[in-house]
Amino acid sequence: MYHVFHVQSPPRITLLFRAGGDIRILMAGRHARRLGWAFAVLGLAASALLVYTAVDNRRIVVREVTLSHPDLPPAFDGFTIVQVSDLHQRRFGQGQSDLIAAIEAVPHDLVLLTGDYTQLTWDESPAAAGPLLELVRGLTPGEPCCFVLGNYEGAGDYSFYPPGRTNPGDLLAAAGASQIYPALMVDRGADHIWLSDWSSAPYARPGLAWPGSPTFPTDLDVAHDFIIAVTHRPMDLENPWRKNQAMDPDWVGMAGTMADAFMLSGELPWKMNISGHTHGGQFRLPGLGPLTSPNERGYLPLDLLPRTGDLYIRGTWTDGQGRVRSISSGLGASGPPGLRFRLFDTPEIVVIHLRKG
Repeated sequence: MYHVFHVQSPPRITLLFRAGGDIRILMAGRHARRLGWAFAVLGLAASALLVYTAVDNRRIVVREVTLSHPDLPPAFDGFTIVQVSDLHQRRFGQGQSDLIAAIEAVPHDLVLLTGDYTQLTWDESPAAAGPLLELVRGLTPGEPCCFVLGNYEGAGDYSFYPPGRTNPGDLLAAAGASQIYPALMVDRGADHIWLSDWSSAPYARPGLAWPGSPTFPTDLDVAHDFIIAVTHRPMDLENPWRKNQAMDPDWVGMAGTMADAFMLSGELPWKMNISGHTHGGQFRLPGLGPLTSPNERGYLPLDLLPRTGDLYIRGTWTDGQGRVRSISSGLGASGPPGLRFRLFDTPEIVVIHLRKG
């Protein structure tokens, strides 16, 4: 037997109690219908968001940007680079067929890989390298393809080098890609440019060396040559809100400014910087932009809502020294297993057109 109690405050609710048993709640018909519709709408919205996110994470958008600089050698006016970043072991089609088709659909001169190819840090298993090698091997034979490593393959702060383990670059080289470290000259007509690490010494962290321990090329004229710094992490040493490098265990005992001075002591006079790493925030909120950034402080606890918005997270801009930056939000996602997806952040490849001017 139930005991009945009526609550008159709107909406009118009837409580049914059974001694030693359950409690049932009955709501007046009109209010019950409203509440039911509200839950139905919320359920449909959540389902639509899940479907959209699942589909969106399988798409690839091609974002085209133009990087202009007055010092670009004339022969490279119109040189086109397709940047592929932060694959994180994702596959787009069987054998990367969709990704390869997106790359080959755009006329270009060079494919540039900018790090973070695996899902787990320092994963040396064949399965981890599979999606990346499928991509490189699937490109048009003889097509120029260059690479740097990311923090998932190496150790460092802006550039990343193998931490005494198997060099992932060896697999890429065997598949036909060329290592950029410490610098790689690209010829076109009578002119050339350099794709390079950002420093004339492997200053990612003390004690690390470039993959294969090469020496810095003596034919790179730092005073006159056009240098594009290709780094996994965007060059943001001037960002006052970046996470302090001095907090890293390898910099213990050094103030942030001292660490910066040490890192900057070998900085090359680069004119452009092409990078990835940020995933464009990975989780973005319509109208607000990135929810978080791996590189800088946020307005909210847990460093949510980065203080510079998209400035060091995605897109292009020119700094106060006339240096041009381009950051790709990349293709994959990282984090704990349940969070390895993108929200309102469609995977992308970036087509970079170099222009003199």
